[in-house]
Amino acid sequence: MVPSMRKTPALVAAVVTFLALVAGMASVPTAQADDQSDQSVQSSDALAARRVPTKFKKIVWPATPAVYGTPTYVNGKIKGKKIKKRVVVLQQKLPSGWQKVDKDKTNGKGRFHLKAKTNWYHKKIKQRVVVQATRKAAGNTSKGRGFTVNPTYAPQGDSGAWSRIAPGYKIQYNPCAPVRWRLNTQYAPDGVKPEVKTALRQLGAATGIRFVYAGKTKAIPGSSRTWPGNTNMVVAWAAPGQTKWNLYGNTIGRGGQLKTVYARTANGKRALKITRSGLVMDNTFAAPAGFAGPNARGSIIVHELGHAAGIGHSTDSVQQMYPSAVNTANGIYQAGDLAGLRHVGLSTGCLRKSPGFGRAIPGYVPPPEASVRVESEVPGLS
Repeated sequence: MVPSMRKTPALVAAVVTFLALVAGMASVPTAQADDQSDQSVQSSDALAARRVPTKFKKIVWPATPAVYGTPTYVNGKIKGKKIKKRVVVLQQKLPSGWQKVDKDKTNGKGRFHLKAKTNWYHKKIKQRVVVQATRKAAGNTSKGRGFTVNPTYAPQGDSGAWSRIAPGYKIQYNPCAPVRWRLNTQYAPDGVKPEVKTALRQLGAATGIRFVYAGKTKAIPGSSRTWPGNTNMVVAWAAPGQTKWNLYGNTIGRGGQLKTVYARTANGKRALKITRSGLVMDNTFAAPAGFAGPNARGSIIVHELGHAAGIGHSTDSVQQMYPSAVNTANGIYQAGDLAGLRHVGLSTGCLRKSPGFGRAIPGYVPPPEASVRVESEVPGLS
């Protein structure tokens, strides 16, 4: 017992010494990492300090408002010691942040040529030019300049005469992502594909959303038919008995959503992102082809696409979204329609995923809305 008791203090001292050595060794990498981090920051600061400045010598902004579809450019020149082959980016400011519009590289004289987008209607949106930094030259950013794009026609009626498809809910596509659509012509009359494409070009111009044709399908909104994968919208013709969307009576067609998920707007408000929508036309009603006149087939497509994008009916008979197919607008979105479509389009900024557990949270789906045909007995429409 006595020898064992004498060895105990020595053993404790050895353990303490060992732990001190381990702690000292563990502290060395941390100190080295801190030194390396400080050196990295200093190196980065030194690199930035050595970069030669870049300035804008001039920028020629496009006239505003511009007309839809008119080629429009932002031209300019930079100055400094490093001006050749510099990357220059034109950006537009959405509520969700700055978004790239076009990109160019400067020539040997520092000149750049950037194309502004005039393929969608919008009120004043800021644009700016950004010269990207290099290892040897600093970057630069111009001041913002407002830019408006107007339609080629003068929209009529009350700009306040619009509604959401479900008042109180922000239901829309993510305008920063393409919408893939398919066409079902199995029960459709001849000649509908060009009308659908024309109508979708108009919807794209009014919203700023890119609609991408993904091919044919046999799916019908409101039926149990399987949808192809990676499809956001289906345009179809069907008999009233082939869909749960009510096409009976004097209804020519219906449009709306089939699936939405919860999302957030650029300012953090709750929204419902459309993941699946469509329209169904009654194939038992012989709607006149084209876009002009009462009950015109192309005009009904335009109307129902407005519902599919998230807007509801208008109380102004001049608007394309007026529920009766009197078609005063001849298949063209008017002031109230355009105001509504701006509220569900790119002008609102990108939608972002609603916080959750890594999955899409299903949202509310409103009933699809209809177009009501005009009877020939109505005075002045026979």
